[in-house]
Amino acid sequence: MSKSSYVNGRLFYCLSLCVVFTLWFAGTAVSGEAVSGEVAPPFRLQTIDKGEFTLKAAKGSVVVINFWASWCGPCKVEAPHFEKAYREFKASGVKFIGIAIDDSTDDVKAFVKREGLSFPIGLDDTGDIAKLYGVRALPKTVIVGKDGRIKLSRMGLIREAELFTEIRRNLQR
Repeated sequence: MSKSSYVNGRLFYCLSLCVVFTLWFAGTAVSGEAVSGEVAPPFRLQTIDKGEFTLKAAKGSVVVINFWASWCGPCKVEAPHFEKAYREFKASGVKFIGIAIDDSTDDVKAFVKREGLSFPIGLDDTGDIAKLYGVRALPKTVIVGKDGRIKLSRMGLIREAELFTEIRRNLQR
């Protein structure tokens, strides 16, 4: 066996293992991952305006949860989409909660003011809620249906049209 065929064989073997593990991992829920169809994990969060948001109190409503941070570029891009959706759907009973993670209260308040956000916002300063929902990257959007089950769990930027479509779809269910 020549040295080049040995190297090529080893390289093929290593790449094959990488592909297998990637496919396996992609199809397997990580511990704490918010998966569509599952009951949304309950949480309680103090909002920056000294209010409180609980998922239990929102039962029977469509709930839009947005995990974000003031330092996150894609979060800045999608913030106006959430504000627009909040204004559009709050009369329909849709509940919104923005959950800042890995951030400071001052930076969160400055972001909210700068972006003109009027829906409830809280700071998950312990990271417990983010763990419940399997947040591994920001932003992350979760839509909970009227039945309390997760209907959408999207890691990464969500486009305005998709956000509106998903909210409308869940209002009709």
